[in-house]
Amino acid sequence: MTVQASQSKTLLLFFLTLGVFLVLRLWNLPNFLYFIYDQGRDAAKLAEIASGQVTLIGPTTGLEGLFLGPLWYYVGVPGFILSGGSPVGIAAWFILLSAVAFPFFWWLNKVLFWQQPKGNKKEPTSQRQLSVLFGWLCLVLFVILPGSIVSSTTIWNPLLAAPLMSAALYSFWRVRAATQKWLWLTSGFFCLALTLQSEFAYAVFYLPVLFLAIPWITKRIKWTDFVTAGMAVGVTLVPQLLFELRHQFIMTNSLLRSLGDPSKTVSWGRQLAQRPIQLFGVTMDFFLAGKENVWAQVAVLGVIAIGVAATLWFSWQLRKLRTGTAQVSARLYLKQLLCLFAIIPYPFYLFWRGNDGNFFSYYITPHFVFLVPLFVLGLEYLTMRLWALRWGKLVAGVGVTVLLLPVVMSSVSHWVGTIYAPVNRAGLRAMETAVETAYSLAAPQRSATLILTPNVYSVHYDYLFQRYADQAMKYDQDYVIRPPRTVPQPDDTQLILVIEQWGPQMSDYVKEQRRHLTAGMQRQRVVLSGMITVEEWVKEPAP
Repeated sequence: MTVQASQSKTLLLFFLTLGVFLVLRLWNLPNFLYFIYDQGRDAAKLAEIASGQVTLIGPTTGLEGLFLGPLWYYVGVPGFILSGGSPVGIAAWFILLSAVAFPFFWWLNKVLFWQQPKGNKKEPTSQRQLSVLFGWLCLVLFVILPGSIVSSTTIWNPLLAAPLMSAALYSFWRVRAATQKWLWLTSGFFCLALTLQSEFAYAVFYLPVLFLAIPWITKRIKWTDFVTAGMAVGVTLVPQLLFELRHQFIMTNSLLRSLGDPSKTVSWGRQLAQRPIQLFGVTMDFFLAGKENVWAQVAVLGVIAIGVAATLWFSWQLRKLRTGTAQVSARLYLKQLLCLFAIIPYPFYLFWRGNDGNFFSYYITPHFVFLVPLFVLGLEYLTMRLWALRWGKLVAGVGVTVLLLPVVMSSVSHWVGTIYAPVNRAGLRAMETAVETAYSLAAPQRSATLILTPNVYSVHYDYLFQRYADQAMKYDQDYVIRPPRTVPQPDDTQLILVIEQWGPQMSDYVKEQRRHLTAGMQRQRVVLSGMITVEEWVKEPAP
């Protein structure tokens, strides 16, 4: 096969796999999409920015008084404009942005599995073919794994962390062999700092470790490298610093008060008892999507540990021998970076007691980027060790199948249950139907519409009500429709309640609010839309 034909084949395979990556995430999007408070808040902010209102801060964080940078909002503006503010269009845009990580997935597999080191004549053909197969396995896992699907279909700010951390990994890998090391070092720390604007409680742990690791990354000790890294990080903080200056350091003061509040932390005994279990659970969800199969979870963790241990062992051996081609060194350096990136956050999370002791899976949204290659490297190492033994091929084949089967089955089950045929009774479709019903029931005069949710927030419904009115007037200029009035007046004769439930029963808060609002009224009509109830109440006639 000629070089040109080989390149054409590679490009074809790349775009075919990328197409599968996108199809699996965009399939049935309107039906599986959720539109919760975060998405409603973000859509409303995108509308403000699209109309010319500049913002210097982004969404809130889990730390009281601290806001992320505005990256999430500004990269979302094109999707808002192109879709006309459609929640589905905005979600599709962000899913397309998540695919920026895919070329980095391809690069990882090329360096780790597909690239034949020059001058390596000792590697048997069968082992070379096995390595190529493991590379395709790694790419398939990147495409279908539950952690990967969730990271690119949950439309909130952690979505950007996977492409940003992938780009950071690539940049730090390029530093060592580059002539202009400062350029790739800047790129690495810039991407890492931008990840602070995606998920602060993840990227913040990488910055100090990688800053101290600069001499190891660059293979030199040069003070300008530290200055370069600091400047790359500082540039990304400019919007938040301007916000602080304009508002008398409101974020800093709020953050200091929050950190000094002991009610926001838990005891060390409780922390050390529950945090390892929390970390283990959210990590295994990347591979097994919450399946309570302890043996499968332990097996996956064990294979990842083998991948890390094998990398450390080979690093030690290569250092003692002081031999190896540049490509072998580059491959080993990438494995070392993967191990470092995979390990960094766990010790910090173990002792971080913030957010009332809670640990949410979205904190480590992009971490599958580092765990998946280590998992496959562990499988490859086990297979190669068994391959030359008697019955080794059979044992290796059965062993890999047994280890992979739960992961693949979980991935397929997760995709079917969350995307292909989801049971989504409180998603965007149900909400839009409820909004349309509320408009159809509301009287033109003396009517109020209120939204009751268990957590009080209703900005996502406010956005849908406003969008419904805008769309109605857009298609019929003579048809004047206004968003409903949400503050009842004494002379109102009708009340429309849109009630969201998170379970079979209404929450106590919603029940109390409903009882108070409907005092002296009669219920005329009830319309169900999934787990959302639309009720029409009218004032009882005077005796």
